[in-house]
Amino acid sequence: MISSKKELKFYIMADYMMNRGKFKPSKLESLFKFFIGGGVMSYLVAMRKYSYYKGTRSILKYYYRYRYYSLGKQLGFSIGADVFGYGLVIPHYGTIIAGNSNRCGNYCVLQVDTVISDNGKRIGDALYLSVGAKMTSKVTIGDNVSIGANSVVNKSFEGGNMMIAGAPAKYIKAEKPWYERDGKEFVEKVNAVEKLKREFFK
Repeated sequence: MISSKKELKFYIMADYMMNRGKFKPSKLESLFKFFIGGGVMSYLVAMRKYSYYKGTRSILKYYYRYRYYSLGKQLGFSIGADVFGYGLVIPHYGTIIAGNSNRCGNYCVLQVDTVISDNGKRIGDALYLSVGAKMTSKVTIGDNVSIGANSVVNKSFEGGNMMIAGAPAKYIKAEKPWYERDGKEFVEKVNAVEKLKREFFK
């Protein structure tokens, strides 16, 4: 659960950077979203705000709960509000399920038609869940694990820094974090977020 307004602001800015390449929308983009609504970032903002406000006495928790569930229904997302750390990346609309009892680290990527079933999984930073991948059993996954398309993960891979794939999933090879593998622009985004974190919480 996000526990302070400073932490809430940081989470939203981190999500913006990882999904849009900047820490906040322009005034024109904000105006457009006000009239049109929807979209992945609108969902992530509502999710983060609900995560914070549901632990307060503010009536805003009811508004953000409504917005979070409403946008989730429109986009096909059913993601627990407290599951993911900062810098969550959702590239496309489409079915994504992540049960609320799971806990995942920062900089995770969720592609479409993916499922993390609701049974208390513990997953590290920089998970990359490819299209169609499913995580079914109560497992522990280390940092920097990429899961291949249409894989079914039913056992733990605690070591991290690997690619796994198959149904059931098995170790394929050692692998860098997805943001190092997929291009310099993603490393720059992660570095920008980590710099912002140091400034926020020094």
